[in-house]
Amino acid sequence: MGPKLESVPRTLTGMWGEFAVVLHLREAGYEVDWDGGMTANHDLRAVAPGGAAMHFQIKTTTEDNGKIAAPKAGEIVKAWARDLRDTGVVPVYVFVHFVGHASCTLDDGTKTLTVTMPDEYVITACAPEELADLQAVRRTAYGQKRRQRDDRWGKAGDFLPETGLRYPVHSTDFEPLEDVLSALGSK
Repeated sequence: MGPKLESVPRTLTGMWGEFAVVLHLREAGYEVDWDGGMTANHDLRAVAPGGAAMHFQIKTTTEDNGKIAAPKAGEIVKAWARDLRDTGVVPVYVFVHFVGHASCTLDDGTKTLTVTMPDEYVITACAPEELADLQAVRRTAYGQKRRQRDDRWGKAGDFLPETGLRYPVHSTDFEPLEDVLSALGSK
């Protein structure tokens, strides 16, 4: 058995997430522009079997409950989606939730350590506006709670800052990727 997923660096789990989505899209007949590297600061791009151009933002989690650490603020997400739609591109947010353990092998001869992604994962997705709206609802609810005790961030009884909610969404909040793609008319 390999390392617990919590101990695997986020860069590696992020790459696994992108790889899992690429495999899923290619199996569904999409043409995917991906060379195996990270798509940091740009989107994963694909063309649907019906010809629709699509851009994907991929977020990966290894948390037991599928929580996703602070995706971009809602207005940024909506602006990204609007800009893409203005050019005829379909934007999608994708969440990959890995569970279980990774496996490791060490080749003493080549001094190569291979950490293989878990076989068990769930891919969900949503339209960017759905993500932005859900984040807003959860952050507003969080901002209506009062601080329980004095600490360096404030006094007991003060309202919590909406921006203090680190994990506003969970991968389980959304539908399977294939359902979202069908609903967006990309097939």
